[in-house]
Amino acid sequence: MLECAALFISELHLVSNQCEARELSAFFKLIRPQLLDLVGDVIDLRATRLNAGMSERFWREASSA
Repeated sequence: MLECAALFISELHLVSNQCEARELSAFFKLIRPQLLDLVGDVIDLRATRLNAGMSERFWREASSA
């Protein structure tokens, strides 16, 4: 188990076709940061909309937030 003071992760794009959730899960089993900072595109709202059939209203509100 690798311990570190801080870990910064960006560009996860959860929900998208490019997401590598299994690899990320395996990585988290190997490392224990004191601080985990998720920066950048964590959830891909466009992929969420396309994959889950979200309404246009939801998409407009989410992207304007």
